[in-house]
Amino acid sequence: CFGITIDLVKYTKLNRFLTESVLSRYLPQPVVDQIVDGDLSFTESPRAYVATVLFSDLKGFTAMSNKLPAAKVGKLLNQYFEVMTEVVFDHEGTLDKFIGDAMMVLFGAPVEMSPNEQARRAARCALAMQAAVPRLNEIWEAEGLQPPACRIGIHQGPVVVGNFGSQRRSDYTAIGTTVNLAARLESVCEAGEALVSVDIANFLPEEAFTRAGEFELKGFGEPVPAFRLIEGDGSGQ
Repeated sequence: CFGITIDLVKYTKLNRFLTESVLSRYLPQPVVDQIVDGDLSFTESPRAYVATVLFSDLKGFTAMSNKLPAAKVGKLLNQYFEVMTEVVFDHEGTLDKFIGDAMMVLFGAPVEMSPNEQARRAARCALAMQAAVPRLNEIWEAEGLQPPACRIGIHQGPVVVGNFGSQRRSDYTAIGTTVNLAARLESVCEAGEALVSVDIANFLPEEAFTRAGEFELKGFGEPVPAFRLIEGDGSGQ
């Protein structure tokens, strides 16, 4: 009986270690702790949230990567993602996925936040991501490459969040029009720019953004107004 108890303790510790090792690649440590302790579910069936979605990518990286060896492309991307992941976690975002040189980040799922807090955290995160890019400039320039330029789009609205896939393979992600609009806003950004929807701008102080105009976005019938975040706090402390 004593031996069984020891084995159970070892199994429990190993299970916790493996769970933390996997989840810490996607979530801030406080969220991982809640999941491991059973206070928060990360295996739930898809359900509706109001969440904020942030998309970012590196302008011109695809064209540049076509001229580089695969190993160097991987090295450069990992350097970039290492820096940006820390910024996302510092602002309590959930790293949903990497898509090539793009990142998708959620605020408000699986840890629920008020719409106001989501918007402000996402705005602060976007500006911090832009501010972190110069840290990579010296590294990339030493490789004889053009310094990276990050583009970011942010939108808030209804999403469906949960595990999608099969019994053998699934992804925890968000789907819906809100996700699509955030991605479309990012696609029309200039290099080094962060655009947000009116739903985000409504939660920010007027001095945190300027009107960027209206954009014809694929999949949306009407022109979509967008606002450019201004370098600074962007949160209205």
